[in-house]
Formats: sequence, C-alpha cells, structure tokens
Amino acid sequence: MEPDRRPSRKATLSALGSWILLLCLFWAAPEAQGVIYVHQTPLTFVWTASSGSVDHYNVYVSVDGGAFRQASEVREPSYRLDALDGRRYVVQVDAEDGRGNRSPMSDPSEEVVVFLGGSASDTDGDGMPNVWETSQALNPYDPSDALFDPDGDGLVNRDECRAGTSPSKADTDDDGVSDSLEVGRGQNPLDAWDNRPTARAGPDQDVDPTVVTLDGTASSDPNGDPLTFAWSQVSGPSVQLNGPATPKPTFLGKKQGEYRFRLVVSDGKAQSLPDETVVRVRNVAPTADAGSDQVLDAGTAVTLDGSASRDPNEDPLRFSWRQVQGDPVRIQGADRAKASFVTWNSGVFRFELVVCDAELCSAPDPVQVVVHGTNHVPTAVAGPDLTANVFETVVLDGSASSDPDGDALEFLWTQVEGPEQVALEGSVEAKARFEPWKAGLYRFELVVTDGENVSPADSVTVTVLEANRRPVALASAPASARVGDWVPLDGSGSYDPDRDPLTWQWSQVRGTRVTLAGADSPVAGFFALQEGTVEFELVVLDRQVASSPARVSIVVEGANQVPTAKAGEDRTGVPGERVCLDGSESFDPDPGDTLAYSWVQISGPRLTLEGARTPFPCFTASQAGVYSFGLTVSDGRASSLRDTVDVRIQSPSGQDPPPGEPDEPHPPRPARASSSSGGGCAVAAHARDGSDPGVGEWGQIAVLFLPALVWLACLKRKIRESS
Repeated sequence: MEPDRRPSRKATLSALGSWILLLCLFWAAPEAQGVIYVHQTPLTFVWTASSGSVDHYNVYVSVDGGAFRQASEVREPSYRLDALDGRRYVVQVDAEDGRGNRSPMSDPSEEVVVFLGGSASDTDGDGMPNVWETSQALNPYDPSDALFDPDGDGLVNRDECRAGTSPSKADTDDDGVSDSLEVGRGQNPLDAWDNRPTARAGPDQDVDPTVVTLDGTASSDPNGDPLTFAWSQVSGPSVQLNGPATPKPTFLGKKQGEYRFRLVVSDGKAQSLPDETVVRVRNVAPTADAGSDQVLDAGTAVTLDGSASRDPNEDPLRFSWRQVQGDPVRIQGADRAKASFVTWNSGVFRFELVVCDAELCSAPDPVQVVVHGTNHVPTAVAGPDLTANVFETVVLDGSASSDPDGDALEFLWTQVEGPEQVALEGSVEAKARFEPWKAGLYRFELVVTDGENVSPADSVTVTVLEANRRPVALASAPASARVGDWVPLDGSGSYDPDRDPLTWQWSQVRGTRVTLAGADSPVAGFFALQEGTVEFELVVLDRQVASSPARVSIVVEGANQVPTAKAGEDRTGVPGERVCLDGSESFDPDPGDTLAYSWVQISGPRLTLEGARTPFPCFTASQAGVYSFGLTVSDGRASSLRDTVDVRIQSPSGQDPPPGEPDEPHPPRPARASSSSGGGCAVAAHARDGSDPGVGEWGQIAVLFLPALVWLACLKRKIRESS
C-alpha cells in the first residue's frame, strides 16, 4: 500500500523523501496557515540534504500562481531568492545525481507574499495591508470594509486576509468545503487535499490460487460524503476484475505472481490520491492423478492415464511414471500423461505417477493393474468402514471377495494399525471378529488366494468410540381404542445399556393430528377424537446418542355402544331336572367386541348356578317354586342393563310346595288371625302375598288353619300344667 502523498499544511518542501524547512519572517497574524507574509528580501529557502548521492538540486519557482519554471541549480540544500514587492512565490525542488537521475519532485511550499516598504502599510488601520486591499478591489482608506463578508462564507474581509483566502470566493481551494468551515476545523482553506476523500485499498495478501477479494471499505471522506470506487489493475498477470466500481471487487487468481491493483475514490467533488494493494499468488504443488485401477488379461496393452492430473496455478506439467511392484515391464512414454506397457505374466502390477511444474512436484499417486493369466487373480473385498464402541464385538466381513474363475478362496486378515493389538478370531475365515478395549482407529487388511494367485490387499478401517452404547427405546400402547378414550403411550421400558439417565421424545408420525400430553415423559397419552389409524414414534437419548426409533400404532374406532343382555324366554321344569338358561341372543352394536356374561339368582330357593360366566348356565332344582335369574353383559368398557328370566319348577302333581328362601324375597303382605287364653298364649299368623313366587294352594290352606293349630297346642300345654 502506497504512503499518503498529500501535501503538508506546514511550510515545508519534500526532496528525496526528506523535509525542507522554510526560514522566513511572519508579517501576518500567527494563525495564518496557507499564506506567509514577509516584508524583507531576499528570501532564503533551506531543506535537509538528501542521504543519497546528489550532484545538485534543481529549484523551480511559481510567481503569482503561474507555472513552475526552473530558476536555478544549486549544490547546497538552500536557495536565495531576490523577491519583488507585492509578488507571490511558491518553490519546489528535486535532486539529481551525476548520471542525470532525478528524484521525485518535492511537495510545493506554502505561498509567500512579499510586502516591501510602503506596500506593507495599512493606511486605514483595519488590519489589512493596502496592497492586499487594492488587489482584492477593497478601499485601503475605509476601515469599515474589514468587517464586510462579500462572499457570504462566514469570514469577514480581515479574516480572509489573515487566512490568505479570497474575500470574493466562498471556497478558495475548490474542495467543496467553505473557507469558514475549514478555518473553524483547523484545516487549510488553501489546500484542497485536506478535504479530499482518502482511498484505502486494503492490506497486501499472500494466497494460494483462489478467488481473491479486494477490500476498499476502509476508504473515507472527511465530510462523510458518499464515495464512488474505481479499481484498476496496475501490474501482474492479466485478470478479469469483477465489480471494479464496488468497494470489494473479486478476481480469480491462478497464475503465480504479484498482482497490483489501484483504488481511487471520489465524493463527487474531488478524487482521492490513488492507493495500491498487492496480491501475491503462491505457487502450489500440482496434484497427480494416475487414473483408476485396472483388471485385464495377459497380453493386453495397458494404458496408464494421468491426464486428470492438474496444477492449481495452471502451470504446464512434467510427468514421470515408475513401476513399484510386480514383474518388471517396459513402460512406453514414461514422461508423458499417458504411458503404456504389455506383459504376458499374470500378477499384480503397481505404478506411481509424479507430476511437476517448474518449481514443485506432487506427491506420488499409485495405480494398480491386475493381469490375469490362465488362472485369474481373485479380488479381496474387506467391506465398508465400521464404527463401534469399546467392548463391543466387531465383525469384519470379507464375504464379498470373489474369484473370476469361481475358485474356492482362502482368507487372511491382518491388523496393520490400531491403539492396541487385538485378538482376531477367525483371521483365516471370510468373517473375523474382535473386541476392542481401547478407543481409536483400527485398520485391517484382507488378502484372498485361490491356491495359485494372491489378490491385492484390501483394507477396512474401524473407528472405535468410548464406551457409550446406544440406548434402546421400547414403546407400547393399546392396539385399538374408541373415540373419546384416553389412550396411554408407555415408553417406561426403555433403557440405556450404560445406565445413563434418559430423556424421552414422543412424536406423532401418522394419522390425524392429536394433542399429545407428556411428549417428553416416559408415559404420554392423548384423547382419541376421530376414527382412523394413528402412529407414534419414541426416541430416547443419553446426552450423547439417540436410540433407534420405536413405533406404535393404534386403530381408533367409533364411540363405544352399550351392549344388550337377552336372558331368554321364561320356562318350566320339574324338581331334579337339569335346566339350562340361554343368553346367547345378547349382542353388542360394535362389530368385533367380545361380551362377558354375568348371571345372578334373584329369587327362589337358593341353588348353585353352574357356568354363571357363560351364555348357557345350568342348575338342578330340588324343590318346586319360581326361580328368577338376572343377566348382565359387558364389552370391557360398558355393561348392559340387567335382563331377567323366570323358571317355574312344578311338582309332578301340579301343585307347588311351600316356598323356600329367595335371594331377594318379595315383601310380605300380612293376613292376621289371633286368639288368646287366660294363660297369655297368643298366636299371630301372617299369610304371604298370593302373588309371591313359590306359594301354591297347599301353602294357602296351611296359612288358614295355622292359628287353630297353634291354639290347640297352647290349650294342651295349659292342661298339662294344671294336672
């Protein structure tokens, strides 16, 4: 990045990178910065001598704003100028050696205004010299014009005189900022550079071949004005610059070399000095590509193809093929992208390709050629790379190995890498096993043979992790449910083999969306609101790994309907006969529901009901009477209303015996008959309601004669007591 080349605000000159010191006297007020007023002549300019080999200095002078013209050649770092009254002088110098080589031109000095004799007088005492007032069309005899501001820039004429600015031009240096603002900011109103924007092209970069981004976002404008950008390439391999009018253009740098770019910014009023940045693209070693492995028969011409090799810098490549395994063969074109050879010997041949640019070479890239003779070489396949945990059994599977001739194969597994040497079980079989005790990378090689030829080795890598085993998710739920049911999802049987704490994640994966309660709990659940099949998935985690998902499906059927009990028709029988009831006509409106039966005896002499939980219970009554039974059925969610059936057991004579004790007797209706004697014997008889099951004609007769019989018994007892 180039240094800032803006002129200094101080009265200095730059020669060969050194600073010049202007020695002069100040006439004007001390705050004057752009112009120096002096009232004597001659003037002497002195600068620091260059440290290089200097034959002489060339001095250039501008008078009254005119072009710089060479005024003198001096051997010493100073110049004496005979000044004229009222003239304005600016000086520049450069250095020249004895062979005519010149340094860059110095920055201009500040303007020196000379007042000699009467020209420095101030007739009206307004602080402005007569010659300055006259040059600016002011009246040197009118002190009031010192306070006028004809250009409206905020500086009165006296301030304009002291600043060296024009009283008739608000922006003397045309930098877009008024004289008064620059004076107020401490800037130089005669120096346009102090308000120009500054370009910053960003730091230099050293990169490999890639897309490079230039960054000019650090560019700035002292007044905060928006900037426009203009990037251009100065030197280096030619590239296409994308977005040269943006702060951050890009280009594709491939070729090795130094790329120099220049940035100029503008605020619409002034342009910045250019700033440059350098991008150095390094030379990167090329990459060799020896092509794919090949399998062919003896006597066939073999082509080794390295044309896919590449150089990131797009440099031309040199090729070098060499044989590293197998019976020696003669390689044709070993220094070309494509080489070839022919062999009549069977076996495994290995070659390496190295490519180089002018400076660097690639790493060798191998290629393998299997040449079959009468008996073809078998192929070993060690299987895909594996990942396991410590203490787990790892199975190496070489069963995909093959022999082109269909010959039987023999296997040999060998460990070639790993943090420990493992005990390989079945190392001469298609599948070998081992149990790692340490975490790390284990690599094994497999070779197979058909008894004559041995295959090239194939390898498999096993990555063994620390002993964190995957947790196991176990989920269960009812296979079916009814609309309106609460359906539980149970994952409490999930476990971690390492006994790590688990977290649960239930999610719905199929069916009409439901609101799942307890989705992060072992047991979740939902209300079934719509018919259909819904499916849920459970995953458990042990803070490191997640289980395989476990899924459950629930078939949601319509709302459950109450079943109906049918206890069958009333029937009759005789004592000692086996009677069976029939509830088989009971039904459930919901297809597929299974009914549970529950029979109970309601009335009649107590008996044993066999099969009370079946549709066909049976009993044997030992005495006559009316037996009443009730049936209730249930589908597991709702129970039916009770249905009843009566069985009348009659004696062979057709008359019912006295009733027994029913489970649920009817309430008695009394029919009173009583008598008493002097001895206090009282009898009361209660007749049962004639409608009560089990009371026949004999029972009614017994009730009518019972009071008389009781009275006779009491009378007999009284007679016995008297005698």
